Amino acid sequence: MKKLIEARIEEMENLLEDFDYDDDEKLQDLYYQIQDMFGNAWEGEFDDKKLQELEILQNRFDRLNKEWETPDERRDATLNMMFPDEDSREGFDVDDFFGLD
Repeated sequence: MKKLIEARIEEMENLLEDFDYDDDEKLQDLYYQIQDMFGNAWEGEFDDKKLQELEILQNRFDRLNKEWETPDERRDATLNMMFPDEDSREGFDVDDFFGLD
């Protein structure tokens, strides 16, 4: 599993190195694949060496995700725009839209 995760992370690194918006869909697919692989990899028993290797890979994956807007961040940003916090003045203003001021 470790080698497969590492291969997918390397694929992400290569795509980000020469980023083109056409690669975005592939990056999203890789993102979800790697997340699923990590979920499976953390299950079961493992020794200190395996734990350390997985932590290194997880840190590497986390650093990569700081270089681009992940699908989760996009979803959260979209939801925040659509449904801002009650206290927030940002977002859709019904009174302003319908001229009720």
